[in-house]
Amino acid sequence: MFFAILGTLASAFLFYYKTTRAATSAQITATVAVGVCGNNIVEWSEQCDGSALNGETCLSLGFDGGTLSCDTGCDFDVSECVDLGPDEGSIVFSGKAYPYSVIRILKDGQIAATTAAGANGDFKTTLSDLVTGSYLFAVYAYDANGIKSKTLTFQETIVKDEISEVDDIIIPPTLTANNDDVEQGKNIVFSGYAVPLSLVRIYAGSEKDNQTASTTSSSSGYYSYKMDTESLEKDDYAAVARDTVAGYPVSEDSTEVFFEVEEKNEEEEDDNESDWGSNLNSQCNQKGDVNRDCRVNQIDFSIFLNWHQRSNFPKEVDLNGNNQVDLSDLSIMMHYWTG
Repeated sequence: MFFAILGTLASAFLFYYKTTRAATSAQITATVAVGVCGNNIVEWSEQCDGSALNGETCLSLGFDGGTLSCDTGCDFDVSECVDLGPDEGSIVFSGKAYPYSVIRILKDGQIAATTAAGANGDFKTTLSDLVTGSYLFAVYAYDANGIKSKTLTFQETIVKDEISEVDDIIIPPTLTANNDDVEQGKNIVFSGYAVPLSLVRIYAGSEKDNQTASTTSSSSGYYSYKMDTESLEKDDYAAVARDTVAGYPVSEDSTEVFFEVEEKNEEEEDDNESDWGSNLNSQCNQKGDVNRDCRVNQIDFSIFLNWHQRSNFPKEVDLNGNNQVDLSDLSIMMHYWTG
Protein backbone atom coordinates (compact mmCIF):
# COMPACT_ATOMS: atom_id res chain seq x y z
CA MET A 1 0.00 0.00 0.00
CA PHE A 2 2.77 2.40 0.88
CA PHE A 3 4.61 1.77 -2.35
CA ALA A 4 1.44 2.27 -4.39
CA ILE A 5 0.87 5.70 -2.79
CA LEU A 6 4.52 6.61 -3.34
CA GLY A 7 4.28 5.66 -7.01
CA THR A 8 1.22 7.82 -7.48
CA LEU A 9 2.91 10.84 -5.86
CA ALA A 10 5.98 10.36 -8.01
CA SER A 11 3.91 10.30 -11.19
CA ALA A 12 2.01 13.46 -10.17
CA PHE A 13 5.27 15.28 -9.42
CA LEU A 14 6.78 14.26 -12.75
CA PHE A 15 3.70 15.53 -14.65
CA TYR A 16 3.81 18.89 -12.80
CA TYR A 17 7.52 19.27 -13.52
CA LYS A 18 7.16 18.66 -17.27
CA THR A 19 4.17 21.02 -17.57
CA THR A 20 5.86 23.84 -15.64
CA ARG A 21 9.08 23.49 -17.67
CA ALA A 22 7.24 23.62 -20.97
CA ALA A 23 5.38 26.78 -19.98
CA THR A 24 8.61 28.41 -18.79
CA SER A 25 10.38 27.55 -22.04
CA ALA A 26 7.56 29.06 -24.10
CA GLN A 27 7.65 32.27 -22.08
CA ILE A 28 11.39 32.61 -22.52
CA THR A 29 11.11 32.11 -26.29
CA ALA A 30 8.42 34.82 -26.62
CA THR A 31 10.46 37.28 -24.59
CA VAL A 32 13.58 36.84 -26.70
CA ALA A 33 11.63 37.54 -29.93
CA VAL A 34 10.74 41.17 -28.86
CA GLY A 35 12.94 43.84 -30.67
CA VAL A 36 15.22 46.05 -28.68
CA CYS A 37 15.09 49.75 -29.74
CA GLY A 38 18.44 51.51 -29.51
CA ASN A 39 20.80 48.75 -30.57
CA ASN A 40 21.25 50.13 -34.13
CA ILE A 41 19.66 46.97 -35.52
CA VAL A 42 16.31 47.21 -37.35
CA GLU A 43 14.22 44.43 -35.93
CA TRP A 44 10.75 43.13 -36.71
CA SER A 45 8.63 45.88 -35.07
CA GLU A 46 10.89 48.84 -35.99
CA GLN A 47 10.99 51.22 -38.98
CA CYS A 48 14.55 52.16 -38.09
CA ASP A 49 16.98 52.02 -35.18
CA GLY A 50 19.51 54.76 -34.49
CA SER A 51 21.61 55.24 -37.62
CA ALA A 52 20.13 52.14 -39.27
CA LEU A 53 17.44 53.37 -41.67
CA ASN A 54 16.74 50.03 -43.38
CA GLY A 55 17.86 51.45 -46.76
CA GLU A 56 15.21 54.19 -46.83
CA THR A 57 15.69 57.91 -47.68
CA CYS A 58 13.47 60.99 -48.00
CA LEU A 59 13.25 60.34 -51.75
CA SER A 60 12.22 56.69 -51.32
CA LEU A 61 9.46 57.83 -48.96
CA GLY A 62 8.01 60.20 -51.61
CA PHE A 63 9.64 63.50 -50.67
CA ASP A 64 11.66 65.72 -53.01
CA GLY A 65 14.80 65.64 -50.84
CA GLY A 66 16.16 66.32 -47.37
CA THR A 67 17.64 64.20 -44.54
CA LEU A 68 15.84 61.21 -43.06
CA SER A 69 16.53 60.25 -39.40
CA CYS A 70 15.20 57.93 -36.70
CA ASP A 71 13.49 59.04 -33.50
CA THR A 72 13.87 57.48 -30.05
CA GLY A 73 10.90 55.22 -30.63
CA CYS A 74 12.55 53.68 -33.71
CA ASP A 75 10.15 55.37 -36.11
CA PHE A 76 11.19 57.49 -39.10
CA ASP A 77 11.66 61.22 -38.42
CA VAL A 78 10.73 63.06 -41.65
CA SER A 79 10.86 66.58 -40.20
CA GLU A 80 13.98 67.35 -42.26
CA CYS A 81 12.56 65.93 -45.49
CA VAL A 82 11.52 68.46 -48.17
CA ASP A 83 8.21 68.41 -50.08
CA LEU A 84 8.25 70.87 -52.97
CA GLY A 85 4.70 70.07 -54.11
CA PRO A 86 3.62 68.76 -57.54
CA ASP A 87 5.78 69.27 -60.65
CA GLU A 88 4.45 72.23 -62.62
CA GLY A 89 4.96 74.09 -65.90
CA SER A 90 3.36 76.83 -68.01
CA ILE A 91 2.00 77.36 -71.53
CA VAL A 92 1.61 80.51 -73.65
CA PHE A 93 -1.06 81.02 -76.34
CA SER A 94 -0.63 83.80 -78.93
CA GLY A 95 -1.91 84.76 -82.36
CA LYS A 96 -4.45 86.93 -84.17
CA ALA A 97 -8.23 87.34 -83.89
CA TYR A 98 -10.79 90.09 -84.53
CA PRO A 99 -10.07 93.54 -83.03
CA TYR A 100 -11.14 93.79 -79.38
CA SER A 101 -12.74 90.34 -79.53
CA VAL A 102 -13.21 88.24 -76.40
CA ILE A 103 -11.09 85.08 -76.48
CA ARG A 104 -11.63 82.00 -74.33
CA ILE A 105 -9.09 79.26 -73.60
CA LEU A 106 -10.29 75.93 -72.24
CA LYS A 107 -8.30 73.16 -70.51
CA ASP A 108 -9.86 69.71 -70.69
CA GLY A 109 -13.27 71.26 -71.37
CA GLN A 110 -13.15 73.86 -68.58
CA ILE A 111 -12.57 77.61 -69.04
CA ALA A 112 -8.99 78.30 -67.96
CA ALA A 113 -8.56 81.91 -69.16
CA THR A 114 -10.41 84.78 -70.82
CA THR A 115 -8.53 87.54 -72.63
CA ALA A 116 -9.13 90.18 -75.31
CA ALA A 117 -7.45 90.97 -78.62
CA GLY A 118 -5.97 94.39 -79.26
CA ALA A 119 -6.89 96.89 -81.97
CA ASN A 120 -4.81 94.98 -84.52
CA GLY A 121 -6.23 91.62 -83.46
CA ASP A 122 -3.14 90.42 -81.57
CA PHE A 123 -3.63 88.39 -78.40
CA LYS A 124 -1.38 86.59 -75.92
CA THR A 125 -2.07 84.90 -72.59
CA THR A 126 -0.25 82.51 -70.24
CA LEU A 127 -1.54 79.60 -68.17
CA SER A 128 0.79 79.05 -65.20
CA ASP A 129 1.18 76.52 -62.38
CA LEU A 130 -0.11 73.59 -64.42
CA VAL A 131 0.67 70.14 -63.05
CA THR A 132 2.82 68.23 -65.53
CA GLY A 133 0.96 65.98 -67.94
CA SER A 134 -0.99 66.02 -71.19
CA TYR A 135 -3.97 68.34 -71.69
CA LEU A 136 -6.47 69.12 -74.44
CA PHE A 137 -6.67 72.90 -74.89
CA ALA A 138 -9.32 74.73 -76.93
CA VAL A 139 -9.38 78.34 -78.20
CA TYR A 140 -12.26 80.36 -79.67
CA ALA A 141 -13.40 84.00 -79.94
CA TYR A 142 -16.58 86.07 -80.14
CA ASP A 143 -16.96 88.76 -82.82
CA ALA A 144 -18.57 92.20 -82.41
CA ASN A 145 -22.02 90.67 -83.00
CA GLY A 146 -21.51 88.02 -80.33
CA ILE A 147 -21.08 85.23 -82.89
CA LYS A 148 -18.71 82.48 -81.75
CA SER A 149 -15.88 81.39 -84.00
CA LYS A 150 -15.01 77.81 -84.81
CA THR A 151 -13.14 76.18 -81.91
CA LEU A 152 -9.47 75.29 -82.40
CA THR A 153 -8.02 72.41 -80.35
CA PHE A 154 -4.44 71.65 -79.29
CA GLN A 155 -3.14 68.55 -77.48
CA GLU A 156 -0.13 69.74 -75.46
CA THR A 157 2.18 68.23 -72.82
CA ILE A 158 3.23 70.33 -69.81
CA VAL A 159 6.83 69.70 -68.74
CA LYS A 160 8.26 70.50 -65.29
CA ASP A 161 9.71 74.03 -65.02
CA GLU A 162 9.32 74.63 -68.76
CA ILE A 163 7.20 77.15 -70.71
CA SER A 164 5.45 75.60 -73.71
CA GLU A 165 4.22 77.82 -76.57
CA VAL A 166 1.31 77.60 -78.99
CA ASP A 167 1.83 80.52 -81.35
CA ASP A 168 0.78 81.73 -84.82
CA ILE A 169 -2.85 80.99 -83.98
CA ILE A 170 -5.31 82.45 -86.49
CA ILE A 171 -8.88 82.44 -85.21
CA PRO A 172 -11.08 81.40 -88.19
CA PRO A 173 -13.50 84.05 -89.50
CA THR A 174 -17.11 84.13 -88.44
CA LEU A 175 -19.52 83.72 -91.36
CA THR A 176 -23.22 84.46 -91.83
CA ALA A 177 -25.52 84.66 -94.87
CA ASN A 178 -28.46 87.02 -95.33
CA ASN A 179 -30.67 84.16 -96.61
CA ASP A 180 -30.80 80.41 -96.32
CA ASP A 181 -32.53 80.13 -99.69
CA VAL A 182 -32.04 82.29 -102.76
CA GLU A 183 -33.56 82.30 -106.24
CA GLN A 184 -31.06 81.40 -108.92
CA GLY A 185 -29.64 84.59 -110.44
CA LYS A 186 -30.14 86.69 -107.33
CA ASN A 187 -27.44 87.64 -104.85
CA ILE A 188 -26.63 86.11 -101.50
CA VAL A 189 -24.62 88.25 -99.10
CA PHE A 190 -21.95 86.68 -96.89
CA SER A 191 -20.47 88.66 -94.01
CA GLY A 192 -18.58 88.26 -90.76
CA TYR A 193 -15.41 89.20 -88.92
CA ALA A 194 -11.78 88.26 -89.55
CA VAL A 195 -8.29 89.47 -88.71
CA PRO A 196 -8.23 93.17 -89.74
CA LEU A 197 -7.03 94.03 -93.26
CA SER A 198 -6.68 90.37 -94.22
CA LEU A 199 -7.69 88.41 -97.31
CA VAL A 200 -10.88 86.43 -96.76
CA ARG A 201 -11.79 83.67 -99.21
CA ILE A 202 -15.32 82.31 -99.33
CA TYR A 203 -16.01 78.84 -100.72
CA ALA A 204 -19.56 77.79 -101.62
CA GLY A 205 -20.01 74.25 -102.87
CA SER A 206 -22.48 71.44 -103.47
CA GLU A 207 -22.42 68.03 -105.11
CA LYS A 208 -23.10 69.71 -108.46
CA ASP A 209 -21.25 73.00 -108.39
CA ASN A 210 -18.96 75.33 -106.47
CA GLN A 211 -17.89 78.95 -106.47
CA THR A 212 -15.00 80.83 -104.84
CA ALA A 213 -14.84 84.52 -104.00
CA SER A 214 -12.36 86.81 -102.24
CA THR A 215 -12.70 90.03 -100.29
CA THR A 216 -10.70 92.05 -97.76
CA SER A 217 -11.64 92.75 -94.16
CA SER A 218 -11.70 96.32 -92.89
CA SER A 219 -9.63 97.76 -90.04
CA SER A 220 -12.47 96.69 -87.71
CA GLY A 221 -12.23 93.13 -89.04
CA TYR A 222 -15.64 93.30 -90.76
CA TYR A 223 -16.02 91.91 -94.27
CA SER A 224 -18.92 91.42 -96.67
CA TYR A 225 -19.30 89.86 -100.10
CA LYS A 226 -22.29 89.75 -102.44
CA MET A 227 -22.21 86.52 -104.46
CA ASP A 228 -24.15 86.27 -107.72
CA THR A 229 -25.88 82.88 -107.97
CA GLU A 230 -26.57 83.17 -111.71
CA SER A 231 -23.95 80.53 -112.53
CA LEU A 232 -24.81 78.20 -109.64
CA GLU A 233 -26.85 75.08 -110.19
CA LYS A 234 -30.09 74.57 -108.31
CA ASP A 235 -28.91 72.63 -105.24
CA ASP A 236 -28.13 72.72 -101.52
CA TYR A 237 -24.84 74.47 -100.71
CA ALA A 238 -22.42 74.79 -97.81
CA ALA A 239 -20.19 77.84 -97.51
CA VAL A 240 -17.05 78.42 -95.43
CA ALA A 241 -14.56 81.27 -95.09
CA ARG A 242 -10.79 81.15 -94.60
CA ASP A 243 -8.47 83.93 -93.53
CA THR A 244 -5.05 84.64 -95.03
CA VAL A 245 -2.70 86.86 -93.00
CA ALA A 246 0.81 87.75 -94.15
CA GLY A 247 3.45 85.80 -92.22
CA TYR A 248 0.93 83.33 -90.78
CA PRO A 249 -0.47 80.00 -91.95
CA VAL A 250 -3.91 80.06 -93.58
CA SER A 251 -6.64 79.76 -90.98
CA GLU A 252 -8.87 76.76 -90.60
CA ASP A 253 -12.32 76.92 -92.19
CA SER A 254 -15.03 78.88 -90.46
CA THR A 255 -18.14 77.21 -89.18
CA GLU A 256 -20.26 76.14 -92.17
CA VAL A 257 -23.23 78.16 -93.41
CA PHE A 258 -25.90 76.35 -95.43
CA PHE A 259 -28.17 77.74 -98.15
CA GLU A 260 -30.27 76.57 -101.09
CA VAL A 261 -30.27 77.91 -104.63
CA GLU A 262 -33.82 77.63 -105.93
CA GLU A 263 -35.00 77.49 -109.50
CA LYS A 264 -35.20 80.85 -111.27
CA ASN A 265 -38.67 82.31 -111.73
CA GLU A 266 -38.38 82.91 -115.50
CA GLU A 267 -41.95 84.12 -115.89
CA GLU A 268 -41.58 86.83 -113.28
CA GLU A 269 -38.31 88.03 -114.80
CA ASP A 270 -39.75 88.14 -118.32
CA ASP A 271 -42.75 90.12 -117.09
CA ASN A 272 -40.53 92.62 -115.32
CA GLU A 273 -38.36 93.18 -118.37
CA SER A 274 -41.23 93.38 -120.88
CA ASP A 275 -43.20 95.84 -118.76
CA TRP A 276 -40.23 98.00 -117.87
CA GLY A 277 -40.13 100.24 -120.91
CA SER A 278 -43.91 100.63 -121.23
CA ASN A 279 -44.22 101.84 -117.63
CA LEU A 280 -41.67 104.63 -117.96
CA ASN A 281 -42.80 108.21 -118.23
CA SER A 282 -40.90 109.75 -121.15
CA GLN A 283 -41.42 113.25 -119.73
CA CYS A 284 -39.39 112.41 -116.59
CA ASN A 285 -35.77 112.02 -117.59
CA GLN A 286 -33.96 113.21 -114.44
CA LYS A 287 -30.66 111.40 -113.88
CA GLY A 288 -31.19 108.70 -111.23
CA ASP A 289 -34.97 108.63 -111.76
CA VAL A 290 -34.95 104.99 -112.78
CA ASN A 291 -38.73 104.44 -112.76
CA ARG A 292 -39.49 107.80 -114.39
CA ASP A 293 -41.87 109.13 -111.74
CA CYS A 294 -40.06 112.48 -111.75
CA ARG A 295 -38.49 111.80 -108.36
CA VAL A 296 -35.23 110.18 -107.23
CA ASN A 297 -36.16 108.37 -104.05
CA GLN A 298 -36.36 105.03 -102.23
CA ILE A 299 -38.21 103.37 -105.11
CA ASP A 300 -35.27 104.05 -107.43
CA PHE A 301 -32.88 102.87 -104.73
CA SER A 302 -34.82 99.59 -104.39
CA ILE A 303 -34.64 99.05 -108.13
CA PHE A 304 -30.91 99.69 -108.03
CA LEU A 305 -30.45 97.11 -105.24
CA ASN A 306 -32.43 94.53 -107.23
CA TRP A 307 -30.10 94.87 -110.23
CA HIS A 308 -26.83 95.50 -108.42
CA GLN A 309 -24.06 93.32 -109.91
CA ARG A 310 -26.54 91.34 -112.00
CA SER A 311 -26.61 90.81 -115.73
CA ASN A 312 -29.40 91.56 -118.26
CA PHE A 313 -30.32 94.76 -116.41
CA PRO A 314 -32.43 97.56 -117.95
CA LYS A 315 -30.27 100.31 -119.40
CA GLU A 316 -32.01 102.90 -117.20
CA VAL A 317 -30.27 101.42 -114.11
CA ASP A 318 -26.77 101.78 -115.57
CA LEU A 319 -26.51 105.50 -114.80
CA ASN A 320 -22.90 105.96 -115.94
CA GLY A 321 -23.12 103.69 -118.98
CA ASN A 322 -20.24 101.38 -118.04
CA ASN A 323 -22.28 98.23 -118.78
CA GLN A 324 -22.63 97.23 -115.16
CA VAL A 325 -24.71 98.21 -112.16
CA ASP A 326 -22.32 99.09 -109.37
CA LEU A 327 -21.60 101.60 -106.61
CA SER A 328 -20.72 104.28 -109.15
CA ASP A 329 -24.36 104.26 -110.25
CA LEU A 330 -25.46 104.54 -106.64
CA SER A 331 -23.21 107.56 -106.16
CA ILE A 332 -24.86 109.28 -109.15
CA MET A 333 -28.31 108.44 -107.77
CA MET A 334 -27.42 109.97 -104.38
CA HIS A 335 -26.25 113.16 -106.12
CA TYR A 336 -29.67 113.66 -107.73
CA TRP A 337 -31.67 112.43 -104.73
CA THR A 338 -34.97 114.32 -104.22
CA GLY A 339 -36.60 112.13 -101.60
